[in-house]
Amino acid sequence: MNNVNFFRVLKKLIIIFILINMAFFTKDIYGTNDVINKQAQMLNIDNFLAESSKTTEEVFGNLDYFDIFNNLITGNTDIKNTFPSIISFFKSESKIIFKSIITIFIVVIINSIFKAVCENLGNESVR
Repeated sequence: MNNVNFFRVLKKLIIIFILINMAFFTKDIYGTNDVINKQAQMLNIDNFLAESSKTTEEVFGNLDYFDIFNNLITGNTDIKNTFPSIISFFKSESKIIFKSIITIFIVVIINSIFKAVCENLGNESVR
């Protein structure tokens, strides 16, 4: 019987101790949010995010992928506005990809020409 009472008292003490610690830790959580906000102001993160939004808007136009995705999931699609913006995005991206492929192809051709010239000159160390 003594052991049972001891464990009940110990259990209550542990619960009280945990509740008191939780009360102190929640104050620290609110304090860290203030610290994060002060650091964001000090490092000028808001200005950086605003500038990156402007750059993204200049590159991709008024295309908001999050809204498009949500509209497609919910079925609230406006094809007249969404489809042309997606097509313009794919056109710009396909131009970049095409330029990259052409550049790689030119490098391969130049490399093969140099290899052929080196082999004709008798230098077999180039591979």
